[in-house]
Amino acid sequence: MHNPAEELCPKHKRKLEIICIDDRVRVCANCALFGEHKGHEVRQEDEVIDEITRTGELLMTMYQVVEDLGQNKINQSQVEKLSKDFSVKHEKLCS
Repeated sequence: MHNPAEELCPKHKRKLEIICIDDRVRVCANCALFGEHKGHEVRQEDEVIDEITRTGELLMTMYQVVEDLGQNKINQSQVEKLSKDFSVKHEKLCS
């Protein structure tokens, strides 16, 4: 099985470790700084993966709250606590 982290840029033969947000593709540093993705919004791959993970966790928390509310498993004080927790996670995600 091949490891995507070891893939190389066909043009520069460097690791594809940067994500071009504009084009939604993995690129090497040369492409991001000097090549066809110059001037695009780019981010380190590990940062993008971390953000996706945190977003997934936040969505799972939201889903659980909706499920619990639908089944009347939680009371108003629990809803308020979950709302505060959600706000804190949301702030961290957006910062």
